Amino acid sequence: LENTPCIVSIVQDITELHQKEQALEYRISLERLVASVSTHFLTMRSGDLDRGIVQALEMIGTFAGADRCSVWQCMPDGSRIDATHEWYGAGLPPLLHRRTAISLSEQLPALAQHILKGTTYTLPAARSAEASFDADESFFSAQGTAMLVAVPMRYGGQPTMLVSCEKNTPSPWPGDLPALLKIASEIFMSAMVRARNERDLRDSEQRFRSLFDNAQDGMLVVDPERLRFMTANRSFIKMLGYSAKELQTLSVKDIHPPEQLPPLVERYHVAATGSTVRAEAVPVIRKDSTTFLADMVLSTVILDNRPYLLGVFRDMTEQLTVETERLRLFTAVEQATEFIAILGADGSFQYINPAGQHMFGYTMEEVYGKNAFATDKGIYDPAFYRAIWDDLRSGKAWSGRLTYQSKDGTIREIEQNISPVKDRNGSIICFLSIGRDITNEVRLEQALRHAQKMEAIGTLSSGIAHDFNNILSVITGYAQMLLSSSAENSPEEANLVEILRAGRRARDLVRQILTFSRQTEQERQPRHIAPIIKETLRFLRASLPTSIVIEQDIATDTDIILTDPTQIHQIMMNLCTNAAHAMKERGGTLRVTVAPRELTEREAQELPELPLGHYLTLSVSDTGHGIRADIIERIFDPYFTTKPQGEGTGLGLSVVHGIVKQHGGAIRVFSTEGHGTTFELWFPRHPDAASVAVEERQPVQGGSGRILFVDDEPAIVKMGQEMLERLGYHVVGVTNAAVAYEVFRAAPDQYDLLITDKTMRGMNGFELVASVRRIRPELPVMVLTGFSDAQDPTHVQRLGIQELVMKPILLPDLAEKIRRLLNLDAAHNPHAQPDEKNYRAS
Repeated sequence: LENTPCIVSIVQDITELHQKEQALEYRISLERLVASVSTHFLTMRSGDLDRGIVQALEMIGTFAGADRCSVWQCMPDGSRIDATHEWYGAGLPPLLHRRTAISLSEQLPALAQHILKGTTYTLPAARSAEASFDADESFFSAQGTAMLVAVPMRYGGQPTMLVSCEKNTPSPWPGDLPALLKIASEIFMSAMVRARNERDLRDSEQRFRSLFDNAQDGMLVVDPERLRFMTANRSFIKMLGYSAKELQTLSVKDIHPPEQLPPLVERYHVAATGSTVRAEAVPVIRKDSTTFLADMVLSTVILDNRPYLLGVFRDMTEQLTVETERLRLFTAVEQATEFIAILGADGSFQYINPAGQHMFGYTMEEVYGKNAFATDKGIYDPAFYRAIWDDLRSGKAWSGRLTYQSKDGTIREIEQNISPVKDRNGSIICFLSIGRDITNEVRLEQALRHAQKMEAIGTLSSGIAHDFNNILSVITGYAQMLLSSSAENSPEEANLVEILRAGRRARDLVRQILTFSRQTEQERQPRHIAPIIKETLRFLRASLPTSIVIEQDIATDTDIILTDPTQIHQIMMNLCTNAAHAMKERGGTLRVTVAPRELTEREAQELPELPLGHYLTLSVSDTGHGIRADIIERIFDPYFTTKPQGEGTGLGLSVVHGIVKQHGGAIRVFSTEGHGTTFELWFPRHPDAASVAVEERQPVQGGSGRILFVDDEPAIVKMGQEMLERLGYHVVGVTNAAVAYEVFRAAPDQYDLLITDKTMRGMNGFELVASVRRIRPELPVMVLTGFSDAQDPTHVQRLGIQELVMKPILLPDLAEKIRRLLNLDAAHNPHAQPDEKNYRAS
């Protein structure tokens, strides 16, 4: 001072300034650290993420003076954590292997609370901490940790990770360490999410490329703006025949026909808006200019962060071919006339074609799921169905004839084949059943057997008829001769009339046998049907059970119709047999009524085929089970029957219907199910009662002439010779045709008439006539026969035979025919006389 040198010392307290500078340096260092860590991850590839996290942990640990820094992954439910990354100082051991699957509730309960709350976790904990840190301190101290700061991180509302710093010796932490750890955890989380997204995208693209390259369908990537092809998979390249490089030069317009382009291009543009577009049977042109049809699906796909169109093409050529074949097969099955069914492995119906539905009367819905081998069908024994089913389940095929009952009761015969259908492993998956309706063939076989049987019966009955008629000829012949000489109204006359009446019934019986065996046909003549009906009922009474009562109400004064007795008998047998069958279980009443009827206009509406007039009705009623309404329209169909197999042919009512129609009549049916049935038959009534044959004496006019009478039965020759001689004729009787020919040849002009039997031993009657006609062609000829077969009219016409007379011989008929024949040849008959005698005969 005062020119005295001195040292001036200025002291300034810069503690605060120094602290500010240190704080500023710390802040700058912290910011640099954060910037460095952020930049570190911004430029890092996803494959370097794990290494980058460890480097970042080292930066943080060095900055914070920590001995160890770690990243922990939390389970979403907060039950467990795992240390996934760590940095530790020199000389310290790694601890990742000891920090996996840590149970928070058991080992770190205090940390679990902080994770759930999202708050900073520190050790040692403040004394005022509510939760007990004993377990946590014990866990970390066992691993050498004295101090720890951890900040939890939540992502998507769930705890995901936490970042921690640890010291092995106590010392203060930087004040902003929790904030630094929070920033670090956010950076780590962002990097992990980005890496996961990149990995997912990479995996997705790899999967897409794998699927794209290996797909069976053709796949094509298209530029949505220019519709040019970017790339295609192997299937599409093979499908079109182009190389991969060639395809990249093409566009949509190059693979579709020009006329199809406008709508197809529109579909591509619609797909480019993000919609999925599907199209079937799209025409696609190959490199060789051939075209195929493909199903196409267009959608948007992101590749290299850019949208493209992905086209998927499936060549439908093979599928369309298969579908066409399948449709052809299905159509064939649907239109087949055979019954085709598919049965499940359990034997239940899975399918039945229309022919089968029509055949049995059931719809698909009615049979679906029903067992085809149910043992309650009632047609066969249950063991029969079980045997078939056992064979099929063992893998064997079955074929044979089965009888089925249709829904409407119709019995059908089916020739059926059932085969198991197996998969590739040999397991039975279903059964194929194919059946052909052979009902008509079976009926034809039955008809053929019946015809053969009837032919055999006919052959037998013709022989019986011949012999029987010969016997009847002798009986009735002598009875007629005795009657002609008996006193009128005498007991002898009455007895002889009865003999002749019995002979006529026997003759009619033989004719019925021949008619039944189809050896002859009777003409319809005016006849009383009451006796025929009563005789049939007497015959039936013996064969019906006593539980069935027969009632009759038969008019006998107006019962004449133009008919054949055999057909009336056939009608009665069929109707009464059916009625008895309907009452066989509970019995009942069989009522037969014959009555005259006038067809009124009201009734004519129900019987339009009949004109108004006089009719005779025959009604047959029963009190049986009746006829169902759904089948009553079919009962007259040939072969229709509701009776079990073996109990009916289905021909009875059709025969009745045919006979009634032949008579010019009609038939009505009245039936109530459960109460019985009535068949009402209408026959035109014949007005001329005088034309009905009556059994009374008739005058017999004789004559004169020389007759050669030939039969191999001596009794007939003797009877015929005596009968004709009584009528005034001169008769030469011969019992051998060959001898007769020699007799005639010796004196051919001495005979006015040849009467010969047809069937004789050696030379028959036709042969005799032929031989005689070679000598005298104009000689009148009468042939007698015990039966007439189909060839007789041919022989009669060829040989010029004037009369063919059925045995037994009735004297009035014989006398009248002889006179007619002799009168025809009167000019050449030197022996004919003008005077003739009258005889009485029946």
